[in-house]
Amino acid sequence: MKKILDSIAPIISNSKYIKINKDNIVKFSESITKENLNLSYSPFFILENAKTEEEKLMFSLIANAINFSYWGEPKWTIEYNGEYYDGSYAMIYSIKKALANNIDILNPIYLEQLSEFDFKNIFNGNIEIPLSKERLNILKEIGFVLNTKYNGLFSNIIKEANGDALKILDILTLNFPLAFDDKSIYNNFPVYFYKKAQLFVYDLFCLYKTNNLSIEIFNYDQLTMFADYKVPQMLRKFGIIKYSEYLSNLVDNKIEIENGKEEELEIRANSIWAVELIKEELLKTINNITSADIDFYLWRLSQNKSENDKPYHRSRNVWY
Repeated sequence: MKKILDSIAPIISNSKYIKINKDNIVKFSESITKENLNLSYSPFFILENAKTEEEKLMFSLIANAINFSYWGEPKWTIEYNGEYYDGSYAMIYSIKKALANNIDILNPIYLEQLSEFDFKNIFNGNIEIPLSKERLNILKEIGFVLNTKYNGLFSNIIKEANGDALKILDILTLNFPLAFDDKSIYNNFPVYFYKKAQLFVYDLFCLYKTNNLSIEIFNYDQLTMFADYKVPQMLRKFGIIKYSEYLSNLVDNKIEIENGKEEELEIRANSIWAVELIKEELLKTINNITSADIDFYLWRLSQNKSENDKPYHRSRNVWY
C-alpha cells in the first residue's frame, strides 16, 4: 500500500516520541523461521454457523467492521456454551450466538433496520460493549449501503473489484466511511491507516484459501500491517520501537491518548514502518513473506501474556 506508506513517511521522519531500533530488527528477524510463522492462512474466526458463500462473506464483513476498542475495567465479557470470552472473541461468539438463536444478523435488510434494543440483546454481556452506539451505526451503514448500491450482496463488491484486494479496499473506504475510512491529519496532510479494511481484505483472501470461494483475491501481499494496540506492544517488548520517557509515562500508566493526536499517530505509523523493515530483513531468508504474516505472528505473541509485560496504549476509537 504505497498510499499508506507515503502518507506515514513525514511522521517517521519527524517522530518526537518514538525511535526504531534497526539492530533489534535484525536480532528479532534472526529468531524467526518460516515454521514458527505458522503461515496457515486462516481467518481469525470460525465459520461453522455461516452456510452459504454469501453468509461467509457477511460474517467476515461484520466481524471486521465492529472489531475495535474492547479495553477497559472491567472488560466487556460474554458467556457462550458455558465458557467466558472477552475482546474480539466475545464479539465473534456473540454473532455465533445470534445465528444459533435464528437472528438474521447476516442479512443486510435486518442490519439496516437493526434497533438499539436488538443490538444490545445480541451483544449482551457483563457490561455494555464499549462504543455501542458507534457499533450499531456501523452495522446499519453496512445494511444500507449493501441494499442501496449492491443489491444486498457483498459478493457484488468483490465482482466489481475483480478480486483485486486494493480495489476492494478503495470500495470499502469510500462506501463504508463509518466502518473503514481510517485516516487522520498530520501537519495538515492526510495519513492513511485503514487497519480494519486491510484486515478484512486479508481475511477475504484467507476465506478464499480455506473455504473455496468462487472469486480469487489477489494483491493481498501489498497490504501493510494492521495498526492497532497489541502489535505496537510487542514491538516495544522486543525493543524494536522505543518510547520516550513522556510517552512511556502515558502508556505505562494507562492514560488515554486521544485518537489523531501526534503521540497516537507516531505509535501507529512507526509500527507500520517497523514491520516493513522486519519484512525487508526476513525476505532475505523467507520467500514471499508479507506484512500481514508478520502482523499475525506478533499478534499471536501478544496472547502469551506475562507479568512483566508493559501495557498497550489506550485510545478509544472505532478503528482498532
